[in-house]
Amino acid sequence: MAKTALQFQHNGREVAVFVDGGQNLLSVLRDGLADVSPKFGCGQGGCGACTVLIDGEAYLACVTLAETVAGRSSRPPTV
Repeated sequence: MAKTALQFQHNGREVAVFVDGGQNLLSVLRDGLADVSPKFGCGQGGCGACTVLIDGEAYLACVTLAETVAGRSSRPPTV
């Protein structure tokens, strides 16, 4: 499967990674960027453990395609 280049801001810094088509944002953050603050919970978007903010709006990273954050800004929510 071909990889796609993905650039976005994460926690205030520019990042660039290669992602598989259809890869979810949670796996990119945890495995690709070593950010373990978003947690894996149910894997189906039901529990909210993987919630991240993208341009200030809450998204469930386990069901959000990584490609959708291209050129945007993501960060974990503050509690």
